[in-house]
Amino acid sequence: MSERRPLNELKAELYRRRITQTELARRMQIWRSYLSQMLNGLEPLKRPYARLISHCTGIPLSIISPDEPAKGDSA
Repeated sequence: MSERRPLNELKAELYRRRITQTELARRMQIWRSYLSQMLNGLEPLKRPYARLISHCTGIPLSIISPDEPAKGDSA
């Protein structure tokens, strides 16, 4: 699967929930520019950040990182 497709789905979900990159970066306590780089595919969206996005937004991890096992599955 293309790296961009999950990122586009994540950005669409953030838009639907009216969560800006600035707001998400504030919730995650990271630089907005670094978040932007991850959401635009310039930096890899590493597992800890995918989990943090899910925690901060309530967006299921399966949308953020489709290859990530569902909660409760063995890793």
